[in-house]
Amino acid sequence: MKQKEKLMEFCKNQGFDLVGIIKPDLMEERLEVLQGRHKKGYESDFENKDINLRISPHLLLPKVKSILVLGLGYYPEANFNDPSKVQVARYARGKDYHVVMKEKMTQVVEFLKSHQEEFQYKIFVDSSPLIERFLAEKTGLGWIGQNTCFYTKNTGSWIFIGEILLTIDFGEYKFELGNDGCHDCCICIKACPTGALEGGYILNPHKCLAYISQAKGIIPKEFRNLMKDNLIGCDICQEVCPNNKEVLPSKIEDFKSIDFHNIDVKDILGLSNADFKKLYAVAAFGWCGKKVLQRNALVLIGNQRQPNATFLIKPFLSHHDYKMRIHAAWALGRVGGTGSRLLLEKRLEEESNVEVLDEIKNALGKSTSN
Repeated sequence: MKQKEKLMEFCKNQGFDLVGIIKPDLMEERLEVLQGRHKKGYESDFENKDINLRISPHLLLPKVKSILVLGLGYYPEANFNDPSKVQVARYARGKDYHVVMKEKMTQVVEFLKSHQEEFQYKIFVDSSPLIERFLAEKTGLGWIGQNTCFYTKNTGSWIFIGEILLTIDFGEYKFELGNDGCHDCCICIKACPTGALEGGYILNPHKCLAYISQAKGIIPKEFRNLMKDNLIGCDICQEVCPNNKEVLPSKIEDFKSIDFHNIDVKDILGLSNADFKKLYAVAAFGWCGKKVLQRNALVLIGNQRQPNATFLIKPFLSHHDYKMRIHAAWALGRVGGTGSRLLLEKRLEEESNVEVLDEIKNALGKSTSN
């Protein structure tokens, strides 16, 4: 058996659902697309701003000769729609995929080291400047849908992607997709509550709830009520997709749902730093930090409009970070009632930040006494 075939077999035995090898060619065909996104302001804070770096594997590893593209399906076995609990996107219900993927990919490198003389490599898991979904599509093993997610026939869009840049020349190991692919039904576009999907395989990340819920800063007012009970991420465009209907749960033990789907928004608001590290350090959303999680929880509790929630929101109305005070004021305005009004009126006398003052005044306009 040739070395390339041994490598592919090893990867599949490691549980990878996507295994392909492509040439590290300059991705000039994507240059116009990236430039167009830049002109529209559609770049997210999570992507590299250097367009040349995004399409040039040789800038990351000068002597690169092959790119091994790997993917792990993560669809969890659990479904839940408990209105009293918050929603966590499926990608975040198991252990941190960055860790799980990197461990498995490191084992692939160790396998190569036992069969190959000295070589260079770089492992990327959701951290490469390169356009990962396009690299995955180039394997011929899947396609990019109208929701801009990458799909395979077996995993649907519920797949994590990583790549290993290698100075070993493996040629190519790719396939022809056949008739599978996005059929342009536009169901995902119609289902997106914020209009983030514009059609033509274009996503405005600044309208995407998955991005908004993880990015730092202030959540724009027009999107807060649309978050509903989504604490982290948003799966709407994937849940409605016909290509995801027959996907089987992942066999990867680390991706089985931890108890994150039983999170109570009230518990999030009371988290200490120690609690956050203990409970969510292993979660894929742990990198967002406690502040982002609590900011989102303030929005969610405002959406729930629980009349007994004012005591949970109160500490955030005097938080040292003005951005947290903004979300606390908004939440109190949504909850309403005498308790909320009294807290807002008191804070109005003490507050000095102009943005917070505006939010308080707006919240008082909405808040009504019982």
